[in-house]
Amino acid sequence: MQCVLCKEQFKRTEVEHRHSSPFKTEIECPRCKKWLKKSPKTAACQTYGVLVWLLWLAAGLNVIQLSQTQFLLSLFVAITLFCFSVPLAKWQAKTEGPHN
Repeated sequence: MQCVLCKEQFKRTEVEHRHSSPFKTEIECPRCKKWLKKSPKTAACQTYGVLVWLLWLAAGLNVIQLSQTQFLLSLFVAITLFCFSVPLAKWQAKTEGPHN
C-alpha cells in the first residue's frame, strides 16, 4: 500500500490502528500517522459486490428465481466486483479525526 499523503510504501500487516464498520474502513498510516479512508468508488464497488453476492445466494437457496445464465452471471459479477476491489482499493486522506 502507499499513503496518499507521505507517499511511503507500507504493508497491510504494518497497520496498527484501524477502524472498520460494515460501510467504511479507516486506517492510520504507520509512517505519517494520518488517517486514511477508502475512496467512495472503492467502497461502492465492494458494497455492490456484496449485494450481488447476496442476490446469488438468495437464488441458490431458491428464495428468488433466476435462470441458470443469470445465476452464473451474478456470481461472476459479485466475485469480480468484490475480490478485485480489495487489492486495488484506493485510499484518500480524511479531513477529520479518526472514527468521524
